[in-house]
Amino acid sequence: MAYEIVYWPGFTGRAEPAILLLEDVGAQYTVTTNVPERIAELAPSEPIFACPLLIDGETVLSQTSVITQYLAQRHGCDVTAEDQTAAAQFGYNLADIWRETYEGRRDGNNDYLDERFPLWLNVMEASFRGQGAWFFPGARPSWLDYLALNIVTLATYCWGDPAVTQMAAKPRLAAWTERMLARRGIRAYLDNGDSLPVAYPEVSATG
Repeated sequence: MAYEIVYWPGFTGRAEPAILLLEDVGAQYTVTTNVPERIAELAPSEPIFACPLLIDGETVLSQTSVITQYLAQRHGCDVTAEDQTAAAQFGYNLADIWRETYEGRRDGNNDYLDERFPLWLNVMEASFRGQGAWFFPGARPSWLDYLALNIVTLATYCWGDPAVTQMAAKPRLAAWTERMLARRGIRAYLDNGDSLPVAYPEVSATG
């Protein structure tokens, strides 16, 4: 049975990490965009309020980090037991980075790129555990890598070349980004002309 992702039409937003993970592992999924109706159907019996949602049979989940970790556990790309606390901390940091990166652009706060974004990039650069290819030790990306790639795509979409230049100046982050974007499933998804952008035109760097 294919997973069902519930999110707004026209862009992937906070559903993108789950989509990237599923594309990377080759799992089947559908995207439902009638968000108010789907939430109204599910809310009486599930503790949900907003999208993204993931529906896997009788399992209904909300919250981007929870959804992405659940999928990682299903597809063999969770972090080790020893790394769970550090992974949770990084996941919360990534949620804050996403919110500030998006809201800074939405609200026209151009100081964000000079004042807050560089500090968050320092956090990301310092979050690599060990000397492996991914943020956490393992032969393949973990759920944190898909959350982090969502930051890269959002910052690129919202802030354009200035954000790309800052990210490229972080050696480990830049090398990791190149590896993630070279993964066959992710590359095919991002190169597909039918794939949706990470956000809507009003917050685009060129909008």
